[in-house]
Amino acid sequence: MIAWTSLPPGPELPAEAEVGRAQRPRVLYVVGAARSGTTIMDALLGAHASIAAVGELRFLLEMEHGAFRRCACGRLVAECPVWGEVLRRWIGSIGPGGDRTHRVLSHRYERFLGFPWLVFDMAFRRENFVRYRAATAALFAAILYVSGAELIADSSKSPARVLVLKGGHLADLRVVHLVRDPRAAVWSMVKGHERLLGRRLSPFGRAAFALRRVVQWLVANAISEILVRWGGSGMRARYEDLIQDPEGFLSLVGELAGVDLRSIGVRAKAGEAFGYGHIVAGNLRRFTGPAALELDTDWITGSPVWMRRMVWLLACPQARRYGYRR
Repeated sequence: MIAWTSLPPGPELPAEAEVGRAQRPRVLYVVGAARSGTTIMDALLGAHASIAAVGELRFLLEMEHGAFRRCACGRLVAECPVWGEVLRRWIGSIGPGGDRTHRVLSHRYERFLGFPWLVFDMAFRRENFVRYRAATAALFAAILYVSGAELIADSSKSPARVLVLKGGHLADLRVVHLVRDPRAAVWSMVKGHERLLGRRLSPFGRAAFALRRVVQWLVANAISEILVRWGGSGMRARYEDLIQDPEGFLSLVGELAGVDLRSIGVRAKAGEAFGYGHIVAGNLRRFTGPAALELDTDWITGSPVWMRRMVWLLACPQARRYGYRR
């Protein structure tokens, strides 16, 4: 088994200072709360020849449920023909140990509670932020080099990367704020948590867990709204519209990103199954093989009535702004 830390260095990439503003990577970034349907969106975006859909890139160096991370192709990340080469080039450009430092800083900045640390370090140009920023730029450069793509689709969802890429002028950035009905999102989180535990939570445990998740849904989407408005290069979209009207949804996203995605939307609407390519992180469904679009309505019949009512009571003002109704 090859760990990512053992990969040999590859050819050096251009230093950040040598890359002109016109050469900044084009990045379509999806921001929002967890369980918003970004993995499905990645599958569709990755079907375009000029897009490298990488999934939740911030987890590239993280373990997954206690095991070495695997690419959607089924191989360990270090052994994947795409990600193995990306890591070789990236580590070669940032120097020995730079990947480990980046993993620590990414974990610090991009967690739900790490956002204030990033804002502080960014405002005062602290050394940690400068190193994190440089390594992020080098990683995007390596992805574009290896994939041959013109645009990176990163669905990390963390607001931190929007600040880094846009505030640091590291990328030609377009932001999609993807939202999902809070009742569906929270129920999906509950099911996922219980699947990891291997047991069902007690009613009190479920209530406590759901309460924390709906608060996270509220905060993550509130911050995402602000970031989308910042600079005017973003849009808000709904998971439900992606599933029910992929042609219209992808046409709007394509206009934002400068890529014609309408044909992919037409194929999706016709029921074509799409694979997950080399998505490095996201929903576990990325390992299940190609699938056609299907609206997940399990929350309507599967979640307890009390949970749906609690979530709606707390989230309804914000959810109504997004077009959701009781």
